[in-house]
Amino acid sequence: MEEKYKPSAWNFGNGDSNLISPNGLYTLEYEQIGEIAMGAPLGGACYLTGKNIERIEVSYHAGGPAIWDMNKSRVAFPSWTKDRMQKLTLVDLDQKKIITYSKQFRVLELEVFEGDIIKGIDSPIYKTEIVYFDTSNEPIVNEKGLAI
Repeated sequence: MEEKYKPSAWNFGNGDSNLISPNGLYTLEYEQIGEIAMGAPLGGACYLTGKNIERIEVSYHAGGPAIWDMNKSRVAFPSWTKDRMQKLTLVDLDQKKIITYSKQFRVLELEVFEGDIIKGIDSPIYKTEIVYFDTSNEPIVNEKGLAI
């Protein structure tokens, strides 16, 4: 039986269906995707596009894959830090904000985004830990407006 493709931190790209918002109005696009180190997960610049908005950079060094909130116009994805750790970045289209949270992770694999809760795994290959991230209670390291 052939294994179905599933985006991961080591294998994601612009053809992935998870980059399109549930309402079909917005899309994330990556540029210059490459390994952050030999054999390591991927990273690249991440842009938001959509109906009636110009292309906007939402992260200069994002990881993947991204996950959309199924009920609101929000998308979350890992962003790489200078020390090769990850932080969670949230683009909230309704509030017109880009939020990066303080907590650091090794390699995020996001699975579910419902309400204010993002569930997933940190480090899916080595010393795996379950992630239960409440966006309403986590400290924020950076918040900026989204010009849409």
